[in-house]
Amino acid sequence: MTPLPLNPKVLILINQTGDCFQEAVASNIDLQRHIKNKIMGKLIAMIVAGLVAFLSLFVIVLVIGAIIAFPIMWLWNGCLVGLVTGISPIHSAWQAFGLFILCGLLFKSFSCSSKK
Repeated sequence: MTPLPLNPKVLILINQTGDCFQEAVASNIDLQRHIKNKIMGKLIAMIVAGLVAFLSLFVIVLVIGAIIAFPIMWLWNGCLVGLVTGISPIHSAWQAFGLFILCGLLFKSFSCSSKK
């Protein structure tokens, strides 16, 4: 069986179609790469924002803990140690913060009042 001869116009059309197909594939690869880069950029930005938020929250908790602990330590060491025998002074902010938590648990009011 012999192949049919192709018209030169048909060959030009096939060649142009192949070029268009190659351009479409190349542009599709570029589009996929662009979308991937854009998604990765947003993902990295979200991770960085989450880390900044976590570190900010951590610093805020430390500052609030210091604001609570140091006055308790000063009051305990300045007032109670001299008045009551048998207690020792607080030497760190962690001990003062622990005392704050302990007092909160011991002297907290658990009454629930609901107005109807």
